Amino acid sequence: MGSPEPSHRPLSFPTSTSDAAAPPGSAGAEPVAAVPAGAPSPPTAPAPGRHMGELARGDQKWDVYLETRAWADVPGRFHKVNARLHFVGAGRRRSTAWIFIEPSEQALLQRFAMFSATELWKLVESLS
Repeated sequence: MGSPEPSHRPLSFPTSTSDAAAPPGSAGAEPVAAVPAGAPSPPTAPAPGRHMGELARGDQKWDVYLETRAWADVPGRFHKVNARLHFVGAGRRRSTAWIFIEPSEQALLQRFAMFSATELWKLVESLS
């Protein structure tokens, strides 16, 4: 008998970024301060970033968080937006590397929206 079909709560897409330390090999890049455009994440969020939805399959549940950071070569001008995913569930946390690199946050959110629940399940399972 196969496992139940993966399901997820509809994912919403925030419009703000969070700043972070410079990634290795990013000489000359300066972090750009985040300017919140939507409602802020709760201060007690179990993972950095925005809550994007919930994956549920059988008795397994994972909350999905998208952590973003924007970088500029020239202060005040966006160069790229990086992101990684955090999966939090039942006292466990799995995080990806910085797997997204897009020219804008809008492009990053569009890219994230391309992932199906099945693909997100395969990603979180690969982190175990």
